[in-house]
Amino acid sequence: MSRASVIVCTTSFIIGTLATHWIADGVTLWKSPPTDAHLYESAAYYAILAQAPQWMAVTVGGVALTGVATTLWSLLDGRAGNLMFDGASVCTHA
Repeated sequence: MSRASVIVCTTSFIIGTLATHWIADGVTLWKSPPTDAHLYESAAYYAILAQAPQWMAVTVGGVALTGVATTLWSLLDGRAGNLMFDGASVCTHA
């Protein structure tokens, strides 16, 4: 498996985990004005998320760490032909 494919897979995973929060964030951040029902829905979503098993957080952290390590490896070896891609991946992992 090449470094680029590891970076693409880990970045896609991280973006996917962030996109799932749109359920709660979309109604509170982008709907004006936020109602009590929207705030309750967001609070209920994050309460469920806070009670998730610890292995889920470890999995997300492990995937993010793998992506960061692979991106840094790609940047530091001096042979990366696609620095813009690697730089964008660094921003996503940050």
